[in-house]
Amino acid sequence: MRFGQGPFTKPTISRMRSALQKNGKKRAADEIVPYRMGKRLYDALQVKKTLVTIDGASHNSLEYTDPHRYWSSIETFLHRYK
Repeated sequence: MRFGQGPFTKPTISRMRSALQKNGKKRAADEIVPYRMGKRLYDALQVKKTLVTIDGASHNSLEYTDPHRYWSSIETFLHRYK
């Protein structure tokens, strides 16, 4: 799926008020969403946003690679943009 298709169309993104994006950055390519694609989506967002990169994590292992950082980033984001 290319950026601008599916759930990430411009009308959908334009209705967003804030965004928390979490990406894994593993030496091997992410099996679902490569880091560069996640970063591209983050850069395109024109809202209050937070990017959390968890080194050594893949797409499905973010929570398990660094649970403290994963959950604290969600808590911080929710308090900041409530």
